[in-house]
Amino acid sequence: MSIIDSSLFYSFINCRKGQYFRNLSHTLDVTPFFWNSFEDIKEIYEHIIVQGGSGWTYPWNTNPISQQAGVHEVVEPFVTFEEAKNEIDRLLSENKHIFIYIRNRFVPHMVLTGSDLEGIHSITIISHNASEDIYRVWDYPFDKEYELNIIQEACNHSTIKEFSYITIDKSEYDRFQQNTENDFKQWMLNSDGNFHYYEHLRKVMSASCPAAKTLISFFGVVALSRKMLSQYIEKEEYSRIHFERLLRISNLAEIIKQKLVRLSVSENYNIEKILTNIEELQKMEHEFLEDFKRELVTGIETDYYSIKPTAPVHINVKHLTDTSVWLTWDNSRGEIEMLRYNIYVDNTFYGTCAADNIIIGNLSPDSIYIISIESVNKWNQSSAERASVQIKTTPLVEEGNLSCYKPVYASSVENDLFVVTNAVDQQGSTRWSSLHNDSEWIYVDLGRVKKFSSVLLNWESACAAEYKLQISNDREEWNDIYHNQNGKEGIIEINIEDASARYIKVLGIRRASVYGYSLWEISVF
Repeated sequence: MSIIDSSLFYSFINCRKGQYFRNLSHTLDVTPFFWNSFEDIKEIYEHIIVQGGSGWTYPWNTNPISQQAGVHEVVEPFVTFEEAKNEIDRLLSENKHIFIYIRNRFVPHMVLTGSDLEGIHSITIISHNASEDIYRVWDYPFDKEYELNIIQEACNHSTIKEFSYITIDKSEYDRFQQNTENDFKQWMLNSDGNFHYYEHLRKVMSASCPAAKTLISFFGVVALSRKMLSQYIEKEEYSRIHFERLLRISNLAEIIKQKLVRLSVSENYNIEKILTNIEELQKMEHEFLEDFKRELVTGIETDYYSIKPTAPVHINVKHLTDTSVWLTWDNSRGEIEMLRYNIYVDNTFYGTCAADNIIIGNLSPDSIYIISIESVNKWNQSSAERASVQIKTTPLVEEGNLSCYKPVYASSVENDLFVVTNAVDQQGSTRWSSLHNDSEWIYVDLGRVKKFSSVLLNWESACAAEYKLQISNDREEWNDIYHNQNGKEGIIEINIEDASARYIKVLGIRRASVYGYSLWEISVF
């Protein structure tokens, strides 16, 4: 997947710059623009930690508007949207995208996302339905249609009254692609990275930790910078080891960012683990730049080698039920090395996961099993040995919360914080959240066909306005047992007479917000 399609890209880069890049990506390979994306840690530190900036305000070196690349920005001022409308409509009819500033409180999706209502923001108008005077607007991750009056009000109340579009000289772009190599080499040779600023950051965090939001922006910019550079290095066919190292660096910065998100909602999170990760990040950055410069100077490609992964350690039985076991293990290396794990039940392959935990289902009550786990890297190399644990399921349970700690599956998850297992963990502070689509679902596996009389759904504010409850015994044929067309947040108790099934699904039909669906818990009694 291109970085242009990722949430990381739009979370830590100026909204207008991100929209320009996306527009260019429809007709050009934008990777050559990333030749100078290796941002100096001192610059990131000064802007975000010292000055209190963010990813959206960070002055990235990489720029989609480049005379050298033949990409030019045309800016047209206006007093009111009405006077600019004819020209905007004409350009849209020629398949040009229009970039325009709006005031947030007049645009529904900006209001629903809790944005500063008086803030000014850039959106992309990508088409116009002339017969109905409706404009299609793109603003990651939203693709919306708005009537003329909404666009008029939003633009007329903006403090920046101008619209812009992009023109491309393909011949200049082709020359730019061929000529970035020397600029890139000089850029990297002149960089020392200033990685010692990671030490400054660790000291600051140890003494008086800055706000989590500030730290999240810092590591978000680092992660995006290294991810963009990895794509440029891969395209230019430098030694594969540099590409892999940059991916690991970006991944570790993302891991730190996710840990900081958890820290922001939990006072008990261990900051020492984060400080250790930052120390490791500094070391990885130094090794990458030192080896990459050596290759640039000598012209000798760096030897590429891969080390077979080791089996996971510290396997822990988190929860046992009559038909399932929830296992966790130490994934500290797996996160950085981007490992996945093959799971075996009594030496029979069960499945694969990338996380540090799994709920294994389809077990028999009151039975002993040997669960084995092997690590697998990106090159499909497996650990020489498997880590194993012996478990015994509980006797058959036919009363109480039948869904507690059972395998659960979903059409999507929003991110690593709002994973699907949160919906069955009996923790009121954790939740599952889907991507921002109407047709999302989640279902729980009770392990075998069981009788039940009620289902409790604890909806977060991002609830379903309309949804169905469905049951199945084979996951192939689903039968409706409940239909709610006026869904609300909070705990909803659904009473069912004479019901029995193995699988129980919540099928989303229509969202109540611009977000996805979010459930704190699914309970079956």
